[in-house]
Amino acid sequence: MNSAYGFNSSNEELDEARKLKGTAYSNCQGLYIDDDGIAWWWLRTPDDSDKVDLVSCYGWTAPGQGIYGTGMGVVPALKFNPKAVDVSVVYDLDGGAWAEGYTAPISYKSNETLALPTAENVVRAGYTFGGWEQTSFMNKTVAYTAKWIANGYTVKFDSNDGTAVSD
Repeated sequence: MNSAYGFNSSNEELDEARKLKGTAYSNCQGLYIDDDGIAWWWLRTPDDSDKVDLVSCYGWTAPGQGIYGTGMGVVPALKFNPKAVDVSVVYDLDGGAWAEGYTAPISYKSNETLALPTAENVVRAGYTFGGWEQTSFMNKTVAYTAKWIANGYTVKFDSNDGTAVSD
């Protein structure tokens, strides 16, 4: 087992970790798919090698060789282990204000879900809160702008048993 890449690096052994389903794009490009929807694909050899291993739909491999056609998908051998980062939050209340006593969250970890302020937390005279629109996400800072819906009013004239006023 090559623990650095998460699969058995020997091309002599079946390894379930090497199986990969084809994407819709690779399927329309002619990628071979078996009856179970598993693809034959190329596994990029780690480091700076220009070789790849052919991986069958059953997890078997053939020794490194060059890519010679479009009938196979190419999958890079990579190790992806993202770390949570602190994300700052900026709010544009667009004419509104925070409800009395409420403090909005100004940061969160990227592996957590941010609980955005709700209608109880923001106020604007003559408007109903309609949610948040994410307006940017740059340099670990996400910005949200409040959406407001103007309240509608119905006006009725009561002549109080008098004569209606004409236009």
